Amino acid sequence: MSALAHPQDMRSDTAIQLQLIFAQCVQNTHALTPSMTTPGATTSTNLTWGAGELIEVG
Repeated sequence: MSALAHPQDMRSDTAIQLQLIFAQCVQNTHALTPSMTTPGATTSTNLTWGAGELIEVG
């Protein structure tokens, strides 16, 4: 949070929303990685990321 530079920005709603969007992006990337790196994979390696289901893209 100190990267926002201004103390008044530390409680900014915008910063919190951006963190959530970034976290969702990272989770989606981790969930899709097994299908990109190993085409024969049927489940993700960690149930936290993909809940055991892979989505076929393309």
